[in-house]
Amino acid sequence: MEKYEPKYFFHGHVHANYGRNFKRQDTYAETTVINAYDFYVVEYPLEETS
Repeated sequence: MEKYEPKYFFHGHVHANYGRNFKRQDTYAETTVINAYDFYVVEYPLEETS
């Protein structure tokens, strides 16, 4: 993530023994990290084009 600096990073992994109180969204450097385990709806602003 340091090399390409993506705006978003999605993954879908969680350990069952963590329960349902795991973090869905976090930030690493300039990247928003989203745990989309099971399902997760993401709304994001569209970039304006010239």
